[in-house]
This record gives sequence, C-alpha cells and structure tokens, in this order.
Amino acid sequence: MSSKTVTATALRFTDRTPASSPARITVITDSSARTKRLKQALQRHINVQYATLPKTCARLSSDDQLIVWADLKSVETIFAIRKFLDQNRGVTQRIFLIEDRIHPASAQAYALGATHVLIVDQSMTSLHRFLRDSAAQNPNAETEAAAQHSAQMLEASFTAMSNGELVDIDGLQDCADSTISCLNRHGLSGWLGVVRRHHKATYQHVLLVSGVLVDFGISLGLRHADLRTLHLAAMLHDIGKAKIPLSILDKPGRLEPQERLIIERHPSIGFDALQDNPRVTPEILDGVRHHHEYLDGSGYPDRLSGSEISDIVRMLTIADIFGALIEERSYKPPMPRQQAYNILLQMTTRLETALVSAFETVALER
Repeated sequence: MSSKTVTATALRFTDRTPASSPARITVITDSSARTKRLKQALQRHINVQYATLPKTCARLSSDDQLIVWADLKSVETIFAIRKFLDQNRGVTQRIFLIEDRIHPASAQAYALGATHVLIVDQSMTSLHRFLRDSAAQNPNAETEAAAQHSAQMLEASFTAMSNGELVDIDGLQDCADSTISCLNRHGLSGWLGVVRRHHKATYQHVLLVSGVLVDFGISLGLRHADLRTLHLAAMLHDIGKAKIPLSILDKPGRLEPQERLIIERHPSIGFDALQDNPRVTPEILDGVRHHHEYLDGSGYPDRLSGSEISDIVRMLTIADIFGALIEERSYKPPMPRQQAYNILLQMTTRLETALVSAFETVALER
C-alpha cells in the first residue's frame, strides 16, 4: 500500500525546491503551551494565524492549511472543533496532531474530518516541510477531478436507466483507476469531504459507497483487478433507484409501508435492467441484486442467508450501510464515523463479524 496512506504516523521529508506558499496556515489549539510550541515550529512561516479554543478564526478558504492540536477526549473541545469545521468545509488540508499512537485519539481525529494525523514528538521538527510538500502535492485537486468524472458517468448511467437504454459500463470503468489512485495516495477522508461538498442525494450516496468499498478492498490488500470490480459494483448497486420516484427517495420522514415496498424494489429493478448487458458480469449482478441481503435471512429481495451470500455482497452491504449513515441529506446531518461504525458492530446476526472487524481501519483511520 502507498506510503501516503493516512494513518497516525511520523513523517520524514527531505529538503526540495520550495513550493509556492499556501494562502494561510491556521492553527487551533486548546492551550497556550501548545500554541507556543507550534509557533516555534512554524516561525519561518510569515502567514500564520493562531486561535485558542473556544475562540476560533475567521472563515477559511480552500487553499488554507489547518492545524488542530487539542485534547480529543474532551467533549467540549470536540464540539468546538466540529462546529468550526462545519463552518469551513471547503478547507482541504486538515492536519491533526496527537500525543501518541493511542487508537481513540487517531480515530476521533479522522471522525472529525482529518486528512492527516501526525504524532507530535516525531513530526514537529519536520512540520514546516510537511506543510510545504503537502501543499505542493495538492491532493484535493486530484480527488476533485476523480469525483467529478465519477459523478458525470453516474449521472449518465442513471439517465440511460431512466430512458430504458443500455448503461455505459466502459464509461463507468474509466472512472475506476483514478478513484483507486486517489484512495491509495490520499486515503478515504479526502474523498468523503469532496463528495459531501459537491454532490447530493442518491449520487452522493453512490459516490460515498464507491470510495468506502474501494478503500475497504485496498485495506484488505486486494489486487487491482478486484478493486475495479468492487468499484463497478458500488457504482451500479443503486442503479434501480433511477426508476423510483424522487418523492420517495428524498422523503425527509419515515416511509409509509407502501412506499417502503416501492423502494425495496430497486435491487430487482437494477438487476433486471442490467442482466442482458453483455458488459455486466455475474458477480456485479449479484452485488446489484443482493446488497440488502443479510446473513440471518432478514434482507431482501430474495431472503438469502449464510453461505448463499457471496463475499462481494458481504463487503458491499457493509459499505452501503456505512455510506448511508455518514451521508449528508437535507433532512439529516452526516453521522460521525465512530457512531456509524458502532452501529455496524451491533449488527452481529446480519453482517460478517470478521469483515466488520477488518473494516474498522477504513471506518475510523483512513
């Protein structure tokens, strides 16, 4: 896996030709001692603004680099950081500093939207070079381009489905490599942030699930060809919703029983529309039809159980549930990733426990 996988790790850099400076570096801490130490580390930077919680800075731009160093065990601190980040969703570099490798701190940082998590003692001396080099890499531009390409092909696929035309499978496959590359190089958090900022409703959900499922495959060490299969399964899994009325898809409240029956037809609708497409393999069809099946037989549409459910469906179902929980809709905010993962942990009869355990890294640390 790429060395740029976003995990809590010390970073080592070598000096290179200086890149152009970002518009501004913003530092938020919860103590004067932490602020002082960061001022010493960043003294060569002239365009830095500091704030100590609960005070925060003015609204940031997408070019700004944000550094957060605070106690992530404090509920008040977490609330203040989350409120600030909610007001500055366009910021593409969100760097959190933690004291050591303890799992809860790293997980909480990523749950808050960190793009990088650094260990203080091992990274402080190279922090200025990290800021310079990460700004030069501009991972957000790459992710923006990949997500936009995927969104365009997704819209074309849903339009074709609505019109009774063949879905362009080759076009969807063209998106796979750029998505896989972004997730390999920059991790899942950046992908989730871009998708939430620019895409809504069903398209947002499908793009979130695509990123989550591909990143799940990456974390398991799957071959590139298998990652492409996961990507296509995710991009097509909800294609049947193109035939479901928007009044039901986007209903802000609880669905009536008859509405629930209609929306539960989408796996069968998608399967029926794709099964005669020569570019769609049986395993993709399996994912489209069965991503709402559960191990205990309580899912739909075929009430499969146990060994009847394939590996790709088991993975897709986990990604689909997680994506639905963390997506943002007009009637609900995105659920924090830790809370969403806790829900998966509770679904012991429905989801494969070993896969849910393996999914933890993706859910909380990528």
